[in-house]
Amino acid sequence: GYRNIVKLTTISHLEGFHHKQRIDFDLLKSHHEGIIVLSGCRESSIMQHLANDEYESAKKIAQKYQKLFGEDYYLEIQRSTLDAQETSRNNQLIKLSRELGIALVATNDIHYLVKEDSYAHEVLLCIQSQHSIYEKNRPITMIDTPEYYLKSPEDMINLFLDLPEAIKSTVEIANKCDLEIPYGNWVLPNFPLPKNKTSEEYL
Repeated sequence: GYRNIVKLTTISHLEGFHHKQRIDFDLLKSHHEGIIVLSGCRESSIMQHLANDEYESAKKIAQKYQKLFGEDYYLEIQRSTLDAQETSRNNQLIKLSRELGIALVATNDIHYLVKEDSYAHEVLLCIQSQHSIYEKNRPITMIDTPEYYLKSPEDMINLFLDLPEAIKSTVEIANKCDLEIPYGNWVLPNFPLPKNKTSEEYL
């Protein structure tokens, strides 16, 4: 799984780069062994379809990933804004989970470490988009909520009291991950050198 993630990351940077790194489904299919996949946040294709009341389209995408990843595919549910639109999407997501037998997993987008960093993060986004935090009509860079911080287990449990199985999935995923990377050793690729040249000379 780790080797496949490294491979996919490399390809996404070298071949799939278009403003952001990306990979397509066929590439994922060819390097999917040992990988655990979550459906994604509110920007994901499934959530976009649900936001547009296109339940059947979202269902087809979920089934496609379910077929490839089986029990290592999870539907990601978040409660960052708790507004009517997010609640509607989440209700459809719960329905999708129960209909297809795909486990839900509770997550939270993290853009800063603590809640108090929300304002500083917004200032940074303004700098990035060349706007002032004091502009009344500036483009909205984030949803107006200070909830994109690293929440404690207690915060997450309280947020999903009605969906304990979504919390349970986070532990299940953690238990599925088993990777030991040795520290203190250099692991460098073996690069072929021209005859009679040292690596220093060739470099």
